[in-house]
Amino acid sequence: MSLKLRNPLLAAGVAFLVISCDAGQPTAISPTTDARAASAASSASLAPTRAPQSGQRGLFDSTLTVFACAADSVAASDSANIGPLGGTLHFGPNTLLIPPGAVLRTTKITATAPGDGHVSAVFQPEGLHFLVPAVLTLKYSQCSPPPSGSPSIVYLKGLLDPILEILPTTIDVKLGTAIAPVTHFSVYALAD
Repeated sequence: MSLKLRNPLLAAGVAFLVISCDAGQPTAISPTTDARAASAASSASLAPTRAPQSGQRGLFDSTLTVFACAADSVAASDSANIGPLGGTLHFGPNTLLIPPGAVLRTTKITATAPGDGHVSAVFQPEGLHFLVPAVLTLKYSQCSPPPSGSPSIVYLKGLLDPILEILPTTIDVKLGTAIAPVTHFSVYALAD
């Protein structure tokens, strides 16, 4: 059986990554810098409407709270074995785009929208890090009322825990979506 490569340069880059990594290394990769993560968010071809506090890490005083949305009451989940060529998970109205080169070995990845009244995403395996940031899109157009200010995607250990990081978020008001780069797995939610 013969495979036809559609993008030989991409295939060569992925092959280089696979060959240059030690076989004894874990699947998880160190997170990239905030600058690379920010450039991944801007590749969504939308102008960011909120990012002044983006990239903040650690516990901090914030006026942001996790956004409540009564319309998000149905759980949705998607799982796939994602390898060096990347892939996309669709869970409810939300998506997680994992670009080529983000993981070096095929890994089963699960994305869940818990359906608990928050616009949120829980990812497994917890603690997974990407070489190239994944792009998370959370849809909030189903929420009435919508967020009142400029929403941001935030990182938390759990939905009842404090916000640990505000991600550089791109908002598309017309589509009712928030888009942010994700470098590692745990829990992410829309905050306002």
